[in-house]
Amino acid sequence: MYIANQGCDLVGVHDPSTKVVMRYVDVGNKPAIEAPHVLRMSPDGQYWYAAFIFSDVLQKYRTSDDQLVGEANITQGSWNTFAISPDGTKAWVIDLYSNGRIAYVDLQTMQLQLIYQDGSNFASPHGSVVSPSGNFLYVTGQVGNVIYKWDVTDPMNPEYDVLIINNSGGASADPHNITFSPDGSKYFLTCQNRDEVRVFNSSDDSFINAIPVGDFPLEMSVSESKGYLFVTNEESNDVTVIDVNTLTVVKTIEVGYQPHGLAVDEIENVVYIANRNTPTSGGPAPHHTSSCGGRNGYLTIIDMNTLELLPGFKMELSVDPYSVMVRN
Repeated sequence: MYIANQGCDLVGVHDPSTKVVMRYVDVGNKPAIEAPHVLRMSPDGQYWYAAFIFSDVLQKYRTSDDQLVGEANITQGSWNTFAISPDGTKAWVIDLYSNGRIAYVDLQTMQLQLIYQDGSNFASPHGSVVSPSGNFLYVTGQVGNVIYKWDVTDPMNPEYDVLIINNSGGASADPHNITFSPDGSKYFLTCQNRDEVRVFNSSDDSFINAIPVGDFPLEMSVSESKGYLFVTNEESNDVTVIDVNTLTVVKTIEVGYQPHGLAVDEIENVVYIANRNTPTSGGPAPHHTSSCGGRNGYLTIIDMNTLELLPGFKMELSVDPYSVMVRN
């Protein structure tokens, strides 16, 4: 299990059985903090990748020894998320700006192939996911009421459509992230400005339902074995559990201060939650001081059998733990 601590440019590698940190990997390629924002695992589990919000690279590490094996220069940007193709050969990295960009990278050669950009028409892109078929890249427009659907069947000649995801009036949805259901029939959007998860049909992108959740919903992780979608609500300090079949809320679980990244571990039957616990969160003072300065966050864990936190477990992490990833 891997946790990106973006306040220190460290990725913690944890033993999922004991939960202890086996090693820290110093990521990035510059002395200044580059802030590892999102981690992703290759479909075959052989490599993991890191993108940074103050950097010009996408980095590739080998899971057998967590050694850096390559990096793609994608130019300086605020690289927030990225999505990997189902065959593990391609990645699309998202640059969060008002006139946003996407860096298309060949993961086998770690070479930048193309930058997708359309001026102010492609505004504030953030969350990203590739359809199970590998033909479409979905990207959320974090400010407003749209997502962008890129046809990447030929990734060197992409085209995109703008999909409206909020026709109900009122506050804008501001979709943060996007993920598919285990069977690929639906996709889910966390709408951080409306405190809801919106659900759409994959076949025609039609709206299905809006599910109320906690305050400022951000990240999601799906359990295929349980049929649950877990959603972190950063401002209400809880996780909403949604049944992906009935599209109803099963439970809301208080998990700690500023929960952000989370990941389902189907083998251990748990969900890991990284609690940022920044100085403005009102959370507990850390026991340790990080060598890079800043305030340490911590890890909490949900038992998927009971949908309760593991009793007595709260592991201190490094500064601003942000993204969590599991290699099953």
